[in-house]
Amino acid sequence: MMTDNQQSHRDLPLTGLLIAIFVVSAAALSYQVALTRIFSISQWHHFAHMIISLAMLGFAAAGTFLAFCKSSKNNLTDWLKIVLLLTALSFPLSYWLSSMIPFETFRLTTQPVQLLYLLTVYLVLALPFFLASSTITIGFLTVPHKIGLVYFSNMLGSGAGALFTVGFLFFLPVYHLPYTIALFSSLPVFLLFKSRRAKQLLAVILFTAIVITLFVGIKQIPISQYKPLSYALQNPDAEIVARETSPLSEITAVRSSMIRETPGQISNYPYSKYGSIPEQIVLYFDGGSPSPIINFTGDTQPISYLDHTTSALPFHLDLPHDRVAVIGAGGGGDILLSLYHGAEDITAIEVDPSVHKLLAEDFAKFSGNLYHNPKISYLLEDGRGYLQKTPQTYELIKFPLLDAFTATAAGTNALAESYLYTREAIHLYLDRLTERGCLSFTRWLRTPPRDFIKLLATVIEVLDERGVENPGEHLLAIRSWNTGTLVVSPTAFSQRSIHQLQSFADDRWFDLIHHPTIESAEVNRFIVLKNPDYYNATQALLSPQRASFLAEHQFNLNPPEDNRPYFHHFFRWHSFIPLWKQLGSGSMRYLEWGYVILLATILQAGLTGILFILIPLWLLRSLNLLRPLPWIIIAYFAGLGLAYIFLEMVLIQRFMLFLNYPIYAIAVVLTALLCFSGGGSYLAHLNREFPFKTARTAIIVILLTLLLYQFSFPLFFDLAAGWSDFFKILSSLLLLAPLAFAMGIPFPLGLQLLASKNQSLIPWAWAINGSFSVIGAGLATLLSVHLGFSAVIFISGGCYLIVLLLLRLLISYI
Repeated sequence: MMTDNQQSHRDLPLTGLLIAIFVVSAAALSYQVALTRIFSISQWHHFAHMIISLAMLGFAAAGTFLAFCKSSKNNLTDWLKIVLLLTALSFPLSYWLSSMIPFETFRLTTQPVQLLYLLTVYLVLALPFFLASSTITIGFLTVPHKIGLVYFSNMLGSGAGALFTVGFLFFLPVYHLPYTIALFSSLPVFLLFKSRRAKQLLAVILFTAIVITLFVGIKQIPISQYKPLSYALQNPDAEIVARETSPLSEITAVRSSMIRETPGQISNYPYSKYGSIPEQIVLYFDGGSPSPIINFTGDTQPISYLDHTTSALPFHLDLPHDRVAVIGAGGGGDILLSLYHGAEDITAIEVDPSVHKLLAEDFAKFSGNLYHNPKISYLLEDGRGYLQKTPQTYELIKFPLLDAFTATAAGTNALAESYLYTREAIHLYLDRLTERGCLSFTRWLRTPPRDFIKLLATVIEVLDERGVENPGEHLLAIRSWNTGTLVVSPTAFSQRSIHQLQSFADDRWFDLIHHPTIESAEVNRFIVLKNPDYYNATQALLSPQRASFLAEHQFNLNPPEDNRPYFHHFFRWHSFIPLWKQLGSGSMRYLEWGYVILLATILQAGLTGILFILIPLWLLRSLNLLRPLPWIIIAYFAGLGLAYIFLEMVLIQRFMLFLNYPIYAIAVVLTALLCFSGGGSYLAHLNREFPFKTARTAIIVILLTLLLYQFSFPLFFDLAAGWSDFFKILSSLLLLAPLAFAMGIPFPLGLQLLASKNQSLIPWAWAINGSFSVIGAGLATLLSVHLGFSAVIFISGGCYLIVLLLLRLLISYI
């Protein structure tokens, strides 16, 4: 007599099952990446951690659900048909429902209902991952003797999904992606229906869904009302004149007679002499970070307002500035400022290809054909990546305002990795200067002061490392009410440059922060602060008490490094309680929102683990439906979940520095890890008779490879800095291949062992692994912020060692 599983396997060819698993896995990973981009646009960057968490939540919940429902399943193929169809429909449905929920990040502390909205968004968006995971788990149950093959299809499909998403975003806006995924993920359903009539009915349903999607479903992403784009569109005559999309960002170009963006405050500007600020078209990156394109006719007088911002300081010093590099050219304001001051050779470096298209094509005439000017060389590059691979030196390297004032003020960039301001980066920039050249950094200022002081601390430490005896002689700094500019030179500033600094600040009503001979009476004269915090902080950083100043400060001002590139992370727990006592709930505005969301995500992950793992296990035990899972099984699959996600998160961060583009790093690392891990799972399927020997070899390979990476990555990244993108991507895939292959072996081996004893344990193992991956996704970032990437890699290696010991116990238990 046939068992249910045998009957299901007879009705469903293995090839059809593997194709279905491949497609659904690709769709789920693609949707995860799509949601990360969607939330970056609609809310803020730090929600990427929540997306990873909710994806894993869906996977964990599916395992628990199927463990409960197994006793009621009569035909796994019928279940698979239903779940596949629901999965396809859930992608656009969950996205549409989530867009209807009025969740707003900045109201979390003032409106308790926002917590309910956040939980609702969390659960709604987890639905497609729950269904996709159910499909995969049913696949495990259908052919328990071929778990390695099913897992191989799952991992290979996930890798393909990451690659597909990046390619898609080069051509279409991200909000089209949920609907495209729905159509793609519905295709395997046709493989499961044998009846021609059923297939015709299904085709009609899908065609109807497509029509509804095209005419009703697809719409622009609703963005937070606190983003700069929302404010801009409130102007009566505001008009969106262009919209460009790429994997890096969605750029919205807005025109309005009432919009005049300036790079910080302009004070004492003689409007009667120079006239009003020229018309602008402002580019908003993911709804934030405004960068204006200025209407330029070739006459430099109308753009003279740029010379009344703090970022104009280096052009007024007794230093050459004929050869200038602008890192993050954006709409071209700093390019125009360089032209205004007679620069003859300007290298404009911009990472986003959409910006070049808008300035060189769509608004070429409006911008005065800026990128066709013979004095300007435009490079589509990451700024640090370009400087790393070129031997060219410059007389001035400028770093304009690269993010939005609102995002900076709110702390939404707290967990945004930035390799632009690390110690290693500052060393590189100084190496690319001529002897009398200088660096110029302009940043938004916040209250209480922290960003600008952290930049000062980093630069001073780098000058110390380079053997500069008196770093203070190589620094000049000024501030307006909302921006500060720091100028750094490898050569000590002359007395003439100091007088020029003083004249520049006096004429424009800017306050001095530092020059080599500064006195306390010179500071805090125009924009008067209660205390001259910037001056005091600079003096402390230049004194022997620097270490104690950094250790005792209420914010984390320690210089970032490539191992911990979190320039925007300032949160310190020992400061929170005093701030709360002093300001009550008002202290929340001094927190870094990205950090708060990360902690909330980890807390949610722990609670969902209790909800979907521990409580169901306790209920089943109470009802005598399942004897308790031994701690060995829980620990083994929990350890694998933590170890794998730790490495995945950290490797993405490490390869951002090498590949320069975040989206490239995500695509390459995910594709490599998932696809090659799939190969490892196939090997596990072939060697399932020797589980401990196979796993031991795999984990030894993992540990040795991680050790090799720690020493070789910095050397290799420097050596290959000048390679083309193609060879960088190819070498990255080859570097990751042995590690990823080995990482794919222990999990399917464990599942196969469970299948040989009791198939009902498979969904539980899947749920446990997914649940701890949820926790691990946030925990990896938290540990990286506080301990660094290297520490997280060693912790992951430790998890794999523990897993190897647990496998021996698991084999004994089986």
